[in-house]
Amino acid sequence: MKKIAKGLLKTAGQAIKNGRVTKEIREERYDTCKACPYFDAKSKRCKDCGCFMEAKTWVGGAPDALCPQKKWKR
Repeated sequence: MKKIAKGLLKTAGQAIKNGRVTKEIREERYDTCKACPYFDAKSKRCKDCGCFMEAKTWVGGAPDALCPQKKWKR
């Protein structure tokens, strides 16, 4: 639970600072998530950070700061 809360705060900070990405980037990120072993297709959440990926993939900011597995290219 602590890890999820930390991830949520980090993501919220990135969202406030950087806004949203384009639809193209969002789709690229979400496709990457769906192919990742940490993605739970049933809940559409990341098993590593606990975030809801349908929402998190829209957040602007440094990809490595957002994806705990460092799999997002942009």
